Amino acid sequence: MTKRPTTKRPTTKRPATKRLTIKRLDELLPLVPTVEDHRNSGFRAILKSISLGPVPRILDVGAGGFAGETTTVHLLDLFPGVVDAVELNAERADVLQKKLGDRVRVINADVSDYVPGAPPDLLVVDLDSNTIPMQYLEVLPKFHGLLPSGAKVISLIIYDCEACYLGEKPLLDKAGYSDQSAFMRSYFGAERLTPAKAASALRKHGWRFLGLVDKWMGAGPGLAVGWLYFSRE
Repeated sequence: MTKRPTTKRPTTKRPATKRLTIKRLDELLPLVPTVEDHRNSGFRAILKSISLGPVPRILDVGAGGFAGETTTVHLLDLFPGVVDAVELNAERADVLQKKLGDRVRVINADVSDYVPGAPPDLLVVDLDSNTIPMQYLEVLPKFHGLLPSGAKVISLIIYDCEACYLGEKPLLDKAGYSDQSAFMRSYFGAERLTPAKAASALRKHGWRFLGLVDKWMGAGPGLAVGWLYFSRE
């Protein structure tokens, strides 16, 4: 019995999965490659670029989410003094106070009703993603009248609306797309935010644009959610 020669099938290499490059991040998020020890936190990266007084007054709105891990722990690590933390949810507020102790003054209140005893040098606004329109249309205008010129603000933003809600791996439920899209187009003039569009929109509301940074410094589940960094003019 003659053995048939086996025909070797040509092997086809699968194309390598493309990863987002630093160049792509540079085009959209200028601070991503310039800060060391950011721990994949865009919030921390911004904090490390900020120059404040020796003992700055800091107000962290929405601090109780994830028990302070997103914002408050970085504020305490990088700045001296006490952080005032406003949290609407009583249970979250209690967890935050027990976890972080005396260096955090937790205020269980609605930010719409809360007025700080003294204007902060740094205001952080990190409420739930579905309240982003309210943050920019109600919370920030309120604090604009309370902050001194030059005071810094870091506020959560969805900078790519389509990717966040309708992308291949959406970060948020698509049910929220319509409202968020309408807000982005009304406030920023586009669903996808760029530094130029952010600067132009913020200027109209009395703010000076300083930066736009991905929430996870490009290492998270997708490029869509981040932080806007600006100051009061």
